[in-house]
Amino acid sequence: MMTCTQENKGYRKTRKPILWLPYLLVIVVFAVYTLRVDVWFGDNYFRMMNWKGQSLLQFVFLDRYQTFSGRWLLDLFLCLIGDYDWIWRILNIFFSAVIVLSLDHLLSLETLWEKATLAVLLLLYPFESMAGAGWMSTTAVYWWVLAALLVSFIPLKRCMEGKKIPVWLWIIGLVATCYACDQEQAAVLFLVVSMAAIVTQRLREGKWIITRFQIVQLIVAVAMLLSVVLGPANGLRQEQEIAAHFANFGAFGLFEKLYLGVTHTFDMFFALPGMLMFPLSVIFLFAAWRKRGKADGPVFLAAVPLLYTILYSYLIVLFPQLVQWFYSHYKAESFDFTNMTTWFPVFFTILWIVAMLKTLWDAGDSGIKGFCLPAAIFLGGGMTTVAMGFSPTVYASGTRTDVFLWFALIFLSCLLLRRRRSDAGVESFEKLFVFVGGFAAFIEVAMKF
Repeated sequence: MMTCTQENKGYRKTRKPILWLPYLLVIVVFAVYTLRVDVWFGDNYFRMMNWKGQSLLQFVFLDRYQTFSGRWLLDLFLCLIGDYDWIWRILNIFFSAVIVLSLDHLLSLETLWEKATLAVLLLLYPFESMAGAGWMSTTAVYWWVLAALLVSFIPLKRCMEGKKIPVWLWIIGLVATCYACDQEQAAVLFLVVSMAAIVTQRLREGKWIITRFQIVQLIVAVAMLLSVVLGPANGLRQEQEIAAHFANFGAFGLFEKLYLGVTHTFDMFFALPGMLMFPLSVIFLFAAWRKRGKADGPVFLAAVPLLYTILYSYLIVLFPQLVQWFYSHYKAESFDFTNMTTWFPVFFTILWIVAMLKTLWDAGDSGIKGFCLPAAIFLGGGMTTVAMGFSPTVYASGTRTDVFLWFALIFLSCLLLRRRRSDAGVESFEKLFVFVGGFAAFIEVAMKF
């Protein structure tokens, strides 16, 4: 007679291949999209016309800036690809798979429905934003950087679990850190999350625990960030972007830059057409309700992002006169601080931050110990978009710069569901979410093709 344990083992063995089907679907969709797109426009066309035939050394000293590029590693990698678009397509499919599998590993997802939930959210991400300045250049600076950033967190996860890091993971982790931190936004997010991980270890163990790998990784990250910020090309690039996109940047004070960054974040995640913020808001609200089990103040607070998303997505169509309250708040030319609509995004953004932090706190189960790292991921991701008001280069780069906050929110939503894994009703919610969200993802994917 087969024991219960044997039955469970047989069940897992039979079901294990099925667990990867959602991820296979995501990778196939990204692969088909990558193989279909036309890459020869924007920066790609500029590279083909101006840099063809140059040596690696000449390429690093870019024609556009006539001096050493701060993002030298990213540019060097693009140089190695050259104008062979088939190499880019292969690499982009590879890094897309790295993003999917790294998220799964970092989240420690186990069930089919957890993995399917992540797959749905990934399919709803506006991948077409990677075409902003040309597919090759944009993916190398954002999509591939995101993949490297996630890989760089894998050794950090092992450190927090008290596991030894093998030599091969040392090498991969440091290479990934070098590549990711050659981009300013990713470097800042990496440093914020890494420091939060160290603090979390201190809270858990009652003493400071910093491994040799963490020390080396932090030194590498800071060195790469400094090479970007202090590189001579960075100043020249800022001058060009100010002249082309941000003429009055020099006249802005600290408050105006902060306001510009906050309202950019507000508009990009709530007031622009898109299908991703709605399901994310649903998950955050469900996680808050499952934790508390009643409709009280914190749960109503967690409903704020969903409420606003509904208000804009539906009511604005019926009542277009309300658009001044919901969109187009940030303008580089003027700020009317006496107008109530000017302050609306600031007020709502503060509510959103408080709601998110309260939800993450409630879901932590262990107070500050379970709250510190998720809060750092959320706030660090937010810093990468608020930076738009402080950086002419981020401002000029548009929606593709939001990739880090988007994926921070995707990560946190899956994390909240995973932490409620054993609660009754969570799997039923995941099943409903996958079927409804999967339909929305199908529409989104169909529109892309």
